[in-house]
Amino acid sequence: MLIVSTGSTFAPGFTLAAQTAADTLRQLESGPLELYSESLDIVRFPSDSYSRLFRNYLGEKYVDYPPDLVLLICVGNLALAEKLLEELFPGVPVVVIGLTEEEISPGQLGTHLTGLAQRSDPRGTIELVLRLQPETRRIVVIGGTAEVDTQVTSRAQEAARSLTRRIDFDFWTNRPMSEMTQAVRSLPPQTAILFTRMFRDGAGQAVNSTQAVKLIAESANAPVYIMTSTLLGSGAVGGSVVDVAALARRAGELAHRVLSGAAPKSFPLEIRTDGVPTFDWQALKRWGISEARLPPGSMIRNRPRSVWARYQWYVVGALFIIALQAAMIVDLLVQRVRRRRVEAKLRENHQFMELATKAGKMGLWMRDLEKDEVWANAHLRSLFEFGPTDTIRFDDVLARIHPYDRGRLALAAERAEDSGLPFEAEFRTILPDGSERWVVTRGETLNEPRATRRLGAVIDITDRKRAEESLRESENRFRTMANTAPVMIWMSGEDRLCNFFNKGWLDFTGRGMDQELGNGWAEGVHREDLDHCLEVHVNSFDTRQEFTVEYRLRRVDGEYRWLVDTGVPRFAPDGKFLGYIGCATDITERKRTELEVVQQRAELAHIARVSTMGELAASLAHELNQPLTAILSNAQAAQRFLAANPADIEEVREILADIVQDNSRAGDVIYRMRALVKKETLQFASLDLSNVVSDVAFLLRSDAILHNIRVVLEINPDLPPVHGDRVQLQQVLLNLLLNAFDAMKDCPVDKRKITVRVEQDDARLLSVAVRDKGVGVSEDRLDKILQPFYTTKRDGLGMGLSISRSIIEAHGGHLWARNNADRGATFYFTLPTALVSHRSLTAAEP
Repeated sequence: MLIVSTGSTFAPGFTLAAQTAADTLRQLESGPLELYSESLDIVRFPSDSYSRLFRNYLGEKYVDYPPDLVLLICVGNLALAEKLLEELFPGVPVVVIGLTEEEISPGQLGTHLTGLAQRSDPRGTIELVLRLQPETRRIVVIGGTAEVDTQVTSRAQEAARSLTRRIDFDFWTNRPMSEMTQAVRSLPPQTAILFTRMFRDGAGQAVNSTQAVKLIAESANAPVYIMTSTLLGSGAVGGSVVDVAALARRAGELAHRVLSGAAPKSFPLEIRTDGVPTFDWQALKRWGISEARLPPGSMIRNRPRSVWARYQWYVVGALFIIALQAAMIVDLLVQRVRRRRVEAKLRENHQFMELATKAGKMGLWMRDLEKDEVWANAHLRSLFEFGPTDTIRFDDVLARIHPYDRGRLALAAERAEDSGLPFEAEFRTILPDGSERWVVTRGETLNEPRATRRLGAVIDITDRKRAEESLRESENRFRTMANTAPVMIWMSGEDRLCNFFNKGWLDFTGRGMDQELGNGWAEGVHREDLDHCLEVHVNSFDTRQEFTVEYRLRRVDGEYRWLVDTGVPRFAPDGKFLGYIGCATDITERKRTELEVVQQRAELAHIARVSTMGELAASLAHELNQPLTAILSNAQAAQRFLAANPADIEEVREILADIVQDNSRAGDVIYRMRALVKKETLQFASLDLSNVVSDVAFLLRSDAILHNIRVVLEINPDLPPVHGDRVQLQQVLLNLLLNAFDAMKDCPVDKRKITVRVEQDDARLLSVAVRDKGVGVSEDRLDKILQPFYTTKRDGLGMGLSISRSIIEAHGGHLWARNNADRGATFYFTLPTALVSHRSLTAAEP
C-alpha cells in the first residue's frame, strides 16, 4: 500500500492520519503488508513545475512496482489529487482521508475511489463560543492566505452572516504572524478568537498551523477556538473539531475491505460536515469556563489524573497489609473464633459487592496481561453469555465484539495502556445466538512498576441506544408531518431564536431555512407591525404563556398578507422550558370580509337615520314652521313701522332681534337634522352625554307635543365624559324615544310620560334608561327585539333597535330591555367612561 500525503511530514495532522490508518490496517490484515509513504507538500509548494517534477518522480519510482492500494491524505482540492493518482496509477483503488471545503457531486470522482471527506464546522464552533461564553460580543477570525486557508475562511464568513445582529466579526487573513501575535495581546473585553487554518500568513511566509495557533494562544488575552483535533494541546480551548484520528481509523477499515476484495464503488465516498465538541482541560481552567456549560457528549482532552487515581492501589495495598498484619495478630490470640468471623465478613462483603453490581446491572472484569486470562463477575458472564465456570481469554472476549468495533476498541485500549490514562468506549457485542447488544466499558491499567493487570466495568446501554434511535425517528416524523401540514409551523428555543420552519412557511416567504433561522423571519414582517409583533413575542417568552398576534408578512410574490400567529410554550417532562412551537394562518380574506361588514353596518345605520328622519318629517315641519311664521310676521310689522311718518326705528330694532333669534332656532333644527342624515365616517371624541341627550330631546320636542307626550330628563350634573361618535349616540336615543312614542299611542293622555335617566353606575360605566308607560313587550319577545330585522313596528322593518345594539356594542357598551313592574318597558344601555375607553383602545392598538 502506498500512502500519499499532499502535506508535509512535519505537519502533525498528516503524520497522525498516516500512522493511525497504517496501525488500523496492520491490526486487521492477517497477511504480509508492505507500506510505502510519499509526502508531496503541494500545499506549501503549489507551482505547476513542482507538481510535474513530483509526478515524474512517482511515475519513475513505482513503474515496476505499482501499489495494490493508494491511501490519499489530502487537504484542499480533492479532485485535483485524484486526477494525479489516476494518471500515475490507472485502475488502482484509492482510499481518501480528505479535509476539503469543495462541493463534490456523486459522479465527479471515479468509481475506483472511496473513503471520507470532512468539511470544517465554523457555525458549530461559533455556537459553542456563544454557549461557553454567552457574554461574547465580538469574534476575531484568524486565517491564512493559501488557497486551502481561504476556503475555510469563506465557510466562516458564510456562517457569520446569520449572526451579525448579535455578534461583530473581524476577519484577520492578510496580516503577518508577527503583527497578529502583537494585536491579540490587547483585544477588548467580551472578545473570542476563532482560528480557521493557516498554511501561509499575510506576508506570504509558509506557516505550520499548530505552531501558529500556539503562538496566538500564548499571546492572546482572549480564548482561542479551533476546528481541527490536531491543534488541541496548543493552548486553544477547543470547538466543533474534525477528529482526524477517527477519520484515519475509518479509512484503515475501508482499506482493509478493499484489500480483501470489495469494490470501492460498493461503499461510496462519505462527505461529513459535523464536528465533535472537543475541549482542552487546561485551557478551560485557564479561562475559567465551567464544564457544566459544555454540551452533552463533549470530549475533554489532557485532563490530569487525580492523586487517588495515581496512588489508589498503593493506598489500598498499604491498608490491606496493615489489615492483614492486624488480622494475623488477632488470629494468633483468638484463632478459630476470629477466623470464622473473618470468613463471615468476607462472605458479607462479597454478597454486598454482588448485590451492588446486580442492582446496578454492572459487569466487572480484570485482565491478567501476562497469563492472558480474564476474570469476570456473574453479570458480565451473563451479558457475554459465558458459563459460570468457563475459562475466559482475551480472544474469547474479542470474538464477542462486533467486527466493525473490534479494531477501534483494541486501539483505544492499547493507547490508554501506553499513556497510562483511563479509557472509555462504546461498542456492540455479537452473541452466539446472533443477538446484538450495545455496551459501554471503562477501564484502566494498574499503575505499578510492571503494569500486568487491567480492570474495569461494563454496562449494557442497549435500551439507551434504542431510545436515541426512537428519538431520531420521532424527530423525523415530526418534520415530515410539519412539512406536509397545510399551515405555517415554526419552532424556537429557550433563547427566543427560531430554529425550525416547515415547508409551508418557506414556500410562503420564498426564502431558505438559513435565511429564516434566528430572527431572520422578522425581515418579512411589515414595518408598521414589527414592533408590536416583537413585543408580544418577548413578553410571552418572559411569562411563558400562550399568545396570539396578528401581523402582515411579505409573501414570495411581494404582497403583504395578514396572518394570525399562535404560539404555545414547550416544556420537558421535568418541567424545563424548551421554547415555543407555533402555527400561522393566512387571514387576509377574513380581514377583507370584516372591513366589508363594517362598511355595510355603516350603510345600514345611515339608512336607519334617513328612515327615522322620514318619520319625524311632520314634527320637523312643525318645528321649522313656528320660527319661519314668526320671521314673516316680524318682517311685515317692520315694513309697517318703517312706512309710518316718522318711522319707529326702536320698534324695528326689536323686531330685527326677534328675527335673528327665530332664525337661530330654525338653524339649530336644520343643523341637527343634517348631522343625523349626513353619511360620514365615525368621529370618536370625548362627549358630554347630558348634552347629547338634551339635543335629541330638543329635536323631538314638537313631535312630543303633537303626540301629547311629556319627556322628563333626569340627568346627574357631575357625570364624567364618554368616548364615542355624537351622531351615532344621538341615533340610538332617537330610536329608543320614537319606539317609546309609538308604544304609548293607545295610552290615555295623562299617562303619556317618558323618563330619560342618565347616571353613573361605577367608576367605569355611565348608564342611560329610557322608561315609558306604554303597552310593554311580551316576555317571548324580550330576547328577540334586539335581533337584526326583527319587526318591532306594525308597518316597518324595525331595524332601529338592532342597529342601536350594534352601535352601543361598538362603543364598548351593552343594550337590553325589561318590562316595568307597573306598566310599560325600560330600555337600558351602558357606555364606558372616556378614560376606560382610551385605555382599552390603546391596549388594542398594534
